[in-house]
Amino acid sequence: MTSRSKVTTIEADDLLTFRVYPENKRLHFDVFVWPSRRRMREYLREASPGLSVYQILACVLWPTNEADRARKTQLGEIHFNRQDLGSDTICHEATHAALRWARYIGIDVGEAGDGSSAPDSEELVAYAVGTIAHQLETVLVDKKYK
Repeated sequence: MTSRSKVTTIEADDLLTFRVYPENKRLHFDVFVWPSRRRMREYLREASPGLSVYQILACVLWPTNEADRARKTQLGEIHFNRQDLGSDTICHEATHAALRWARYIGIDVGEAGDGSSAPDSEELVAYAVGTIAHQLETVLVDKKYK
């Protein structure tokens, strides 16, 4: 798998930002790795008023109104904090992002297989999860966040 992630570090805030692409094309998620849970939760309170952020360790946000998207190719934002960067959290959020991508492009994520193998739709989602998780892990290791 290849990564098309663009990395920008904001030194003053120790915030790592980059993009991940579910299918290595134009559609992407903006990724934010906050220096602490507290800083991430402060951002989430401002970005999503009414969202209960007390127990959030990481999350995927997407606009409910297409007009609210920063760019047509942006599917949403993935937020992590440096205190909770385990592989389990990364895979969990990669799954949410892949499901968002699948629904956005019209993949039936509830399609049942014939029992002998996974349906094509499930394979596409599983591939997207792997692609997103790989890109996340690659950048985090490269930037010594993990």
